[in-house]
Amino acid sequence: MNYKKLKKITLLLVLFITQIILANNLNISNVTKISDNKLSFDVSWDNSWWVSTYRDAAWIFIKYKNSSGQWQHLDITSATVSGFTLYTYPDNKGVMLSRQFSGQGTVTGSVTVQFNDGILGPLPDFKVFGIEMVYINQGAFWVGDGDGALTTFHQGNNVNLPYHIQSAGEITVGNTSNDLKANDLTQNIPATYPNGYDSFYMMKYEITQEQYVEFLNTLTVQQQQTRTESDLANITASNRFVMSNSSLPNSRNGIACDSNATNTTPIHFYCDLNNNEFENENNDGQNLACNYLAVSDAIAYTDWAALRPATEFEYEKACRGTAYPIIDEYANGTIIIVNYGTIINSGMPNETYSNVGTNGLINSSVSPIRVGGFATSTTTRLQSGAGFYGNVELSGNTAEYCVLSQQGNYSGTLGDGVLNVYGNQNTWDSLATYFMPRGSNIVSKRNNFYTPITDLSRYQLGHNIRGCR
Repeated sequence: MNYKKLKKITLLLVLFITQIILANNLNISNVTKISDNKLSFDVSWDNSWWVSTYRDAAWIFIKYKNSSGQWQHLDITSATVSGFTLYTYPDNKGVMLSRQFSGQGTVTGSVTVQFNDGILGPLPDFKVFGIEMVYINQGAFWVGDGDGALTTFHQGNNVNLPYHIQSAGEITVGNTSNDLKANDLTQNIPATYPNGYDSFYMMKYEITQEQYVEFLNTLTVQQQQTRTESDLANITASNRFVMSNSSLPNSRNGIACDSNATNTTPIHFYCDLNNNEFENENNDGQNLACNYLAVSDAIAYTDWAALRPATEFEYEKACRGTAYPIIDEYANGTIIIVNYGTIINSGMPNETYSNVGTNGLINSSVSPIRVGGFATSTTTRLQSGAGFYGNVELSGNTAEYCVLSQQGNYSGTLGDGVLNVYGNQNTWDSLATYFMPRGSNIVSKRNNFYTPITDLSRYQLGHNIRGCR
């Protein structure tokens, strides 16, 4: 890295190196080690809400660098908060935060976590990560839209009626009015499969390019090679944009490394959408949805973040909520669709579009845009393209990898925060778990092909994922 780039790097020094992580207005700052087994930090995000039973949240997890120089997931044994409502989990992989009181707007507070310091080694480095989430309420909902297509979920042998999921129990597949049917379904869906009836949290946005960069920067060299397209042993100016293996940002993917980077140690990645070799500038596209993700990339990120992939049913519930389906509807609850206009403030945190506020706005082009780019403090669901509960761009931007409904072996096991030595997920059965791309446009439509998790192909638009917990 040359001198002009060095001037761009700022380190936040406490007793050790930490980092401020930004992800579409989620801000984690003032990370401080207050004792051998305690960290404290501040958290805030904009446009938060808690209205009746509907709320957003932030999933917070921590990585630490061990004595061998490798980043590991930190298990949290206990936590306290100020300014938030705290939710903890038996696996200790992180904590969920939401507003302390009902309301809307910016939420700010502090978190203190405790952990077992015996595993860390001397003077470890820490990185605290956050992902904005949305709470999906427990309850019955419909799948399919009654459009008459055999691929769409429907009721028994009537392709014109959607199917009503009314419990978390087994779903029978067959031809009666009590059965679910689609042309690829051949066996009952067991109660262990997450069918969407129970409550869960789902990522508010798709994975951003900044989030994928932060993910890459915690991996070993061997893991980094698996999770990128370029040959990291031979980086030059011709392939420094590592997701598209190119010399220039391709289809608005600006994830890059230095042209003289070597993989004798883990490579440092950054966003450089404007291609001026200054890393992570204000217009470098950090908040753009991450394209060029193979299914294996997306699932690896989900495992690393201690989340899990959403199922097809969960995707439809997040889009439609409890409403009765409309044929050919989008996640905004209507059949209205308008493509976004001219990009304003390209690649910046406030990237917006000339027709923001238009009903039915969607990104249906090849290139990804800023996640949440249509949503403001005043836009409606129809204007922002949000699903029933508040997840945005479930229709549009990149498509969503969802666990195929026929995969009854998938029980929703949560990721453990750890990848194998090659950088692949190690939580879900890679031989039997298949994914259905959903959400590039209409909610209820399903493709006639299935993508195995071993598929390593990456292409322009690519797909993304909604991690759940």
